[in-house]
Amino acid sequence: MDPAQLNTAIVDVLNTSRTFVQYMVNQDLQSQARRRRRLWQRGDDSDEDVDTEFFQTAGPCALEILMVMGQVLATECRFWAHETSTDWWDCIALQVWDDSQWLRNFRMRKGTFMELCDLLSPALKRQNTKMRAALTVEKRVAIALWKLATPDSYWSVGNQFGVGKSTVGAAVMQVAKAIFKLLLRKVVTLGNVTLNDITLLRITQRDKERMFLECQQSLGPYAAMLCHAMIPDYLLHAWRGKVSYHGGRNKAALPRNLLQRFLEYLQERFIKMSLEDFRSIPRHVNKLF
Repeated sequence: MDPAQLNTAIVDVLNTSRTFVQYMVNQDLQSQARRRRRLWQRGDDSDEDVDTEFFQTAGPCALEILMVMGQVLATECRFWAHETSTDWWDCIALQVWDDSQWLRNFRMRKGTFMELCDLLSPALKRQNTKMRAALTVEKRVAIALWKLATPDSYWSVGNQFGVGKSTVGAAVMQVAKAIFKLLLRKVVTLGNVTLNDITLLRITQRDKERMFLECQQSLGPYAAMLCHAMIPDYLLHAWRGKVSYHGGRNKAALPRNLLQRFLEYLQERFIKMSLEDFRSIPRHVNKLF
């Protein structure tokens, strides 16, 4: 084979190799993008806070030939994470700031913040890995609160706390989910909630006569006994601490059919009721729960 044909064959091989390398890199980038979208849709935790470089080759021989021919520029390998500083959070915000500065920046005092972190810790605590130390619960909550309390961008918040912008987005979602899961039912109320109607237990006339005598013809205790007799035992146990006569803060009101039924029973027995007697009904009924 003459030199011209040999040179043409080598160039063809190099061009094919370069095309294959570029194809493999593009395929890997698309695969990583699809994987990230699936993880985000499922809500999986991710602490990836820097851009990741994907470098695939078609084999050492092809790569070496491309580098020799000047088709590929040799680059120095870099660490997959950029060095950042967390001194502001570790040494200033946590150690130096007083309550007024915490209120101005995080919308809560430091004591309240630490209490919130303790409540959310079961859902936010992560284990360290060989690659890196996990973010502390306090730092995750602080990142989320800072993002929600200020108009700063993810990039700006990341620089403030020494993390990447993707870590900021992940922290906000994690903290929001933890609050919804652990604290929503404990601290948030949307007003009085009435329970759905239940299947009431039947009370015979003999039972009503017996309870009337046992409560010594007193309205409040008689109402409580009627209510107790009509509610199944498993509901009484499930409603402890969660239900009251009229409902209220973090408590639901009794079902309407239950209130209607035992008020009918009371009117059968007590034709006239004073205002004081009527007010005593919720007080005695609430003792059941």
